[in-house]
Amino acid sequence: MLIFGLGLVLALAPVGDVNTAPSVDWVVSLNSLQIYGTDSFSVSEVAIASDGNLMIKDNKESRLAFTDADGKLIKYYGQRGMGPGEFYMVDGIGWVESQKAFFATDRGTLRVSKFTSKGEFVDAFTTGLMRGPVFGDKDRLFFMRRVGSGSKYANALVSFSMSDKKDEEIFSAKMEQIPTIMIWHGQLTYDVGSNFVAVSHSDSGEVHILNPTTGKSMSKWPLNVPRIPITKEFLDPYMKDFMGRVFSKGRPPSGFKVDHREEWPYLHCLKIDREDRVWVFMHRLTDETLTPYRVFDLKGKVIKNGRLKGRPQTFTKEHLYVIDMNDDDTRLLRYKLKNIL
Repeated sequence: MLIFGLGLVLALAPVGDVNTAPSVDWVVSLNSLQIYGTDSFSVSEVAIASDGNLMIKDNKESRLAFTDADGKLIKYYGQRGMGPGEFYMVDGIGWVESQKAFFATDRGTLRVSKFTSKGEFVDAFTTGLMRGPVFGDKDRLFFMRRVGSGSKYANALVSFSMSDKKDEEIFSAKMEQIPTIMIWHGQLTYDVGSNFVAVSHSDSGEVHILNPTTGKSMSKWPLNVPRIPITKEFLDPYMKDFMGRVFSKGRPPSGFKVDHREEWPYLHCLKIDREDRVWVFMHRLTDETLTPYRVFDLKGKVIKNGRLKGRPQTFTKEHLYVIDMNDDDTRLLRYKLKNIL
């Protein structure tokens, strides 16, 4: 699938029922919380504590919002800046059960900040650059590190100990950098289970199950996610529309290049629920409002093919929280797992 900077994509036969979405049992308007800066592609905008309280990123204001389990605002924390109590760009957020604390990473200041479930600041420490951090249940977080440059580079998955502040690369995959206007570039997608890390990357079409400390392979299995044939006839109309809206005079800047690649991955992200099931979410197609997903057990057996509204964010034992954006509002939705499994 091709994904443009404005969210345009090409069409292909979907996975699951295109027209039927499961019902949700809880809705909160993020606009009513004065949160307007959610990322249209991010899957790390919301974290949930064991008491049900939520931490939500507000990228527009460079701050965090903390709510109770019903979505009622407790407080905001932060503003744009590089000093204490400020964020340049909040990146990954998460709840670490063993520490009974929320954590948030800042890509600009390279700080990791710790909060209580009610949003009270505890402390912070500084790290090296992290991309796409994901928090585990103990004292580890995982992030992506790019190595090399040019048409071939490597994305490495790094395990970082918050107690001794040491990191170790546990997985690496060579990627092809495609110079196009599409958002999609080869990268890793990953999440943390009870005693493993699941990781995939765009060129492999496989899920790797790794030891979270050593990176030793525990198993791997194919995703069987569609790879999408692209032709110039499909691409050109979208390119013309995109350039007309984004670039002045309908043409790209000097040196800009478009690559008509034959196939593109369809995978958007993977998430792991509390029962260690691996959920693989795909990008929506042009004329669709629902997000396709597949659920696997740890042996790679498909448990469920389905579709739902929104972008996945986080699991509890019984629910999946997603963010759904439309022209009027951005909403936090909650699905009962029994209704989508």
